Order: sequence, then C-alpha cells, then structure tokens
Amino acid sequence: MRLPYRETIDKLPPPWKENLLPAIREAFARAGSTLIVMDDDPTGCQTVHGIPILTAWPVEALSAEFERSPVFFILTNSRSLPAREAIELNREVSRNIVEAASSAGRRFMVISRSDSTLRGHFRAEIETLKAEFGWQKAVTLCIPAFFEGGRFTIDDVHYVKEGDELVPAGETPYAKDPSFGFSSSNLKDYICEKMGGALARGDICSVTLEDIRRGGPGAVAEKLEGCDDGSFCVVNACERSDMDVVALAVFRAMERGKRFLFRTAAAIIPALIGLASRPLLAAGDFASPQLGCGLIVVGSFVPMSS
Repeated sequence: MRLPYRETIDKLPPPWKENLLPAIREAFARAGSTLIVMDDDPTGCQTVHGIPILTAWPVEALSAEFERSPVFFILTNSRSLPAREAIELNREVSRNIVEAASSAGRRFMVISRSDSTLRGHFRAEIETLKAEFGWQKAVTLCIPAFFEGGRFTIDDVHYVKEGDELVPAGETPYAKDPSFGFSSSNLKDYICEKMGGALARGDICSVTLEDIRRGGPGAVAEKLEGCDDGSFCVVNACERSDMDVVALAVFRAMERGKRFLFRTAAAIIPALIGLASRPLLAAGDFASPQLGCGLIVVGSFVPMSS
C-alpha cells in the first residue's frame, strides 16, 4: 500500500538524539577488523569520502590495503554478470581476501553492498561469501535503506519515495528488472522469495524503528544477540541516526561473540565507521587539473535515471 511520505514520517517515534559517532569510532577501532565493502556496481561509494576503491583484487593489492586502510571498497561490478559468473567472481575475491588477511594478520568484516531497490544476486552472493569465509553461523543483516535516494524501510516493508508518496518497492519499475525481478515489498517475504524456500518467514528476525528510536543501541544489541546463528535479520531505518544506533549495536553484539555478514545498500557504510557526512561536491572541488578528477554519467533501464 502506498503511504503519504510526510504524514508517515511524522508519525514515527522521534529519532535517537545522542551523537553516537565518537562511540562508533571507538568501537570500530576496538574491534580491530578491517571493513571491506564488496560493491556489486559503482554506486556504493556515494555515501562516503576519502576511502580507497580497488577495481582489481590481486592478493598483493589487498594485502597493501590491509596494511594501510581500516576500510576499503572492492568494485566487483557483479550485478552486471549472470549468476554463475557472479558466484565465481565472489569466490575468487573472497579467497584472495582470506589469503591477504592472513598475510597481514588482520581480521575483517564484509559488506556485500547491493541495490537499495533490491536488485542483485542476493542468494548467490550471500551463500558464496558464507561458504568461502566459513561464516555459516553469521547473521545476515539486510539493510537496504538509502535515504539520499528516497529508500526507507518501515515495519519491515521497503519503500521508494516517488514525489510525495512512499511506494512499496515491489510496485516500482525496479521490481520488473529483467534480471532481478521480484514481487515482495516486505523484506521478510523478499528474503524468502529470493532464498527459494530455503528458510521460513518465521525464522527471520527484525530490528524495528521502535527498537532503534526508543531502545537505542542497548536494546538493538540485545535484539541482534538474540538472532539465531546463520539467520537473517531485517533492519528498519528512515534516517542516518537510525543507522548510527544500529552500527553501535552491531559492535556491542560483536564484542559478545556475534558474527555478522552485511547485505546492504550504501547508507550503513558511513555509520559503521563513524564517518561524518560532508556537503555535495562543488565546482571548486574539480578545479585542480593535478587531481585528475572527472564525472562519469550513466543511465539505467528504469525511467528515473534514463
């Protein structure tokens, strides 16, 4: 069902007010794990700045990043590939990550970054990464919210903002993608749909906006710790402060032994490293020819971008 945007947002509990960025930065440093974002197309880095992006993944390059960067992207572009090739690519990248991490003596966390409108090799990539990393007990956090693009998750339903309305993702042109089509807007149903009956809806937990905005990091951490090993968890979110609460809760749960694999859009990435937002780039940011900067403009089959 379509919802009026402003009325819906105004009815939600008030956001968590405490600035959590200092606590998140401390928790990230204390975890001692490099955050690796495996990006299935070139748009996952749009919510961050000053972070390395690798477009090739030989062990030597990965080892170098482990030595000098607490977080980096690997642009796999796997969304452009058929499922079989995407699996092989994820397998190759994962094995190189394991070898490089071992060489550098580093632990790591992995975000499988995909589309905020739910397109991508959902099951294939999650199962491949879990198998290659030996993370069968990891809880997969499904976090497709991307506020800058008007993508919000409320009551486990994922919405795309169109004008003054929130449209369930399954009713948008994105759901008709010829390669990654889907029918479910409720993320629990979406996960079941994409997993092909491999799990029951009742086995999927969720972190609600009530948990986040009324309970804060402590309540969310308890919720995450209560997820069964190897299960999926849907995370609701409508603004950056929601992501900050979840990020700090993730680190608290990790400190108590919980492991996570992230299947997300771009909004959670800066929250997990405590990165403050910055203004949009201005003309002056491209003024120096020494920087070698430029813009790449691309389209998509959906009307919004084409």
